[in-house]
Amino acid sequence: PITGEITRLAVGSTTITAAISGDATYPDNADSYILTITDSREEVTLVFDKWDVSCPFRLADEFVWPTFSALVDNEADDTARYFVRFYSSNEDVVHVDEVYGVHEIQGPGEADIIAEIPADCPLYKTAGPVKCHVTITQVDVTMSFSPTSVDAEVFGEFSLPQLTIDPIDLELIDGTTYSSGNKDVAEVDETTGEVTLYKAGTVEITASFAGSYNFKAASASYTLNVTDKRLTPLIS
Repeated sequence: PITGEITRLAVGSTTITAAISGDATYPDNADSYILTITDSREEVTLVFDKWDVSCPFRLADEFVWPTFSALVDNEADDTARYFVRFYSSNEDVVHVDEVYGVHEIQGPGEADIIAEIPADCPLYKTAGPVKCHVTITQVDVTMSFSPTSVDAEVFGEFSLPQLTIDPIDLELIDGTTYSSGNKDVAEVDETTGEVTLYKAGTVEITASFAGSYNFKAASASYTLNVTDKRLTPLIS
């Protein structure tokens, strides 16, 4: 049945009309009234004390998050704060609890923390969205060999160059792998960097760190010049 029940959608005025089509007994008839809808809900201002923040992933547990407030008449209001809903634009970087706004850093990258009071809030007018931009960074890594060129002889003794990693961190040291650019000349142990020489030639030995949530990828190389002074027997 047609009830004429009203659903309020927005503030404003509208004309509501009821009409009946006449028949043999009753004539056409209609009547109207003006419906004015007001919004008596309180206004709220949503603010972060910082709008753009950054933190290295490795220091995530120590990071102090921006303070959020829901203000009514320029005063923090806990009741209004209760109706705020929170979202993250990138859950792979920052997870945000929708109700309590608790943040958890997930990985490096960028995300917006978004706060708003939704339209269906019974006590307060729609507010926001407001955003706080968060950047979670990785630490830059520098790797270098000294010296960068080494001469060696097959079956001879030689010293490996010194690898320096900055910053000095166990994750970087344990995560470094080594590779040879020409395994016919020399092979290198992937974990230790120890080199085995096979024949004369030039080969590039590379140390690499693939990168992690904490640190950016990095690499360094040195050139190994191999000679072979063994005598070649004459066969006749």
